[in-house]
Amino acid sequence: MKNVIVTGASRGFGHAIARRMLDKGYRVYGLSRTVPADLVDEAEFRYVPVDLSQTRMASAVLSDYFLREQRVSDVAYLFLNAGMFGDRVMRVSDIAMDEMKQIVDLNVWANKLLLDLFLRGGVPIATCVASASMAGVRARAGNGGYAISKATLNMMLKLYALEHPATFFAVLGLCSLNTRLFDHTLYPPADPNQFPDIAVLQKRAQLPGYLTTPEQRAQDVDQVLNGPLREQLVSGEFVDMRSLLASAAASVTVAA
Repeated sequence: MKNVIVTGASRGFGHAIARRMLDKGYRVYGLSRTVPADLVDEAEFRYVPVDLSQTRMASAVLSDYFLREQRVSDVAYLFLNAGMFGDRVMRVSDIAMDEMKQIVDLNVWANKLLLDLFLRGGVPIATCVASASMAGVRARAGNGGYAISKATLNMMLKLYALEHPATFFAVLGLCSLNTRLFDHTLYPPADPNQFPDIAVLQKRAQLPGYLTTPEQRAQDVDQVLNGPLREQLVSGEFVDMRSLLASAAASVTVAA
C-alpha cells in the first residue's frame, strides 16, 4: 500500500486531502497538534501528534516514528500543508521577532525538516505538494510574516527541485480557502488607508462563491496531480490554482 503524509491534517485543506487520499485507498499519516476525530478510526489512517513549529523536538519525534518504528520505505505524496498567518494583519515593523520566528519555523523550516528526514534517510518521495500562496509572489502591505515565509518557501522548493530531480515538487497557491487561516486575513477589518489591498480582499471574500471549500480544493488538487493539467506544472515552480483551473476551463470552452 502506498503512503501519503499530510501535515496540518486536523482541519482545512489538510483534513480534506487526507480524507480524499484515504478514500482512494492510500495509507495516510496525518500530522497535527489536534486529533482529527473523524479520521482516527479509519483503518489506514495513522495519527501523528506533533507540533511542527517546535522543529528540534519534532525532528527527533518524526525520525523515530517514520524511520525506526514505522519503517516507511517510500512516500507517494508528501503534502506540506501546515501553516499559520500570524496574529493579525499588520505592518512588518510591528511584528515581534518571536512571532516572526514562529511563523517562519512552521511555514518554512518544518517543511525542510520533513523533506530532509526522508531524502537523507533514503526514502524516495514521488511527489511533494506544498500549500503555497500568492502572498509569497505578490506583495500586499499587511501580509507581513506570512508573505515573507511563503516567498522563502517558494525559493526553497525551487532549490530542492533542482537538487532532487527524482521528486516532483508541486508548489500550489490554494487561493482563498474558507479556513481558519484565511480568517486571520479577514478579521478585524483592515484599515483601507493603511492596507488598501487587504481591505479590497476582505470585501471580495464577502461575495457569494468567492471562497472555496477545502473539500473542493482537495478535489481540484487531486485532479490536477492525476490529470492532463499536470503537464502544465513545472517542478519547483509556483502556480496559482485559481489561474490554472480558469485557463483549463477557458480551453474547454474554446474547444467546444
